[in-house]
Amino acid sequence: MITVSTKAKILAAILACLWISTALAQETPSVSKVAILPFTMNAPSDLAYMKDSIRDMLTSRLAWQGKVQVIDRASVEQAMRNKKGGVSPEEAVAIGKGLKADYVLFGTVTAIGKAVSIDAKMVPMKSGAEPVDLYAQANSLDEVIPKINQFAELVNRKAFGRSTDTAQQGAEVDTSATMNPEFLIPQMMMAGAKISYLNPNFLEVTPDGAIGQPGLWRSQTFNWGIVG
Repeated sequence: MITVSTKAKILAAILACLWISTALAQETPSVSKVAILPFTMNAPSDLAYMKDSIRDMLTSRLAWQGKVQVIDRASVEQAMRNKKGGVSPEEAVAIGKGLKADYVLFGTVTAIGKAVSIDAKMVPMKSGAEPVDLYAQANSLDEVIPKINQFAELVNRKAFGRSTDTAQQGAEVDTSATMNPEFLIPQMMMAGAKISYLNPNFLEVTPDGAIGQPGLWRSQTFNWGIVG
């Protein structure tokens, strides 16, 4: 026979367990999952490389340890395996739900001549939450990456309450002079350097600019062209 005292102890233990589990649930922050879909490229085939560049930049800018998780690319590709062209907003939302994402991010880049337009949107799966939109015009390819960077900052601020401390960024030590040269090109692209129209892996520099640019080396002047 269970005594009143024993019942009281059991009840107290149950209540203690419930209190601890509730406290742990409240202390554990929820991680928002973002599905970044490949942007639709209405552009010449030689600009196809920008699809991966945009996706990589958004992934690096939005991922936030313990706060925001970007769903891995393989899972997104698997979810889009039957999609050959672009996706509509309704299809993008359906893909996001299938991936159990909290947000789905998608967009379109259209290039006509040197002019580029960017239409991007991040839609929350939760009803009632506001989407984050970007429609921007770029006069050249040089401006595309900075525009995408601005969109990432807008998403961070509006969706995740995350601000970019530009003052702190400016105070960081410039390590480009000692960096692996393979990492210098993406860094300079974001800093506003001109991308060569002949090859996106090269930057356009003037003779004077090449002298003072860290990470760039200038050869002797040749009076003939090099083809290779």
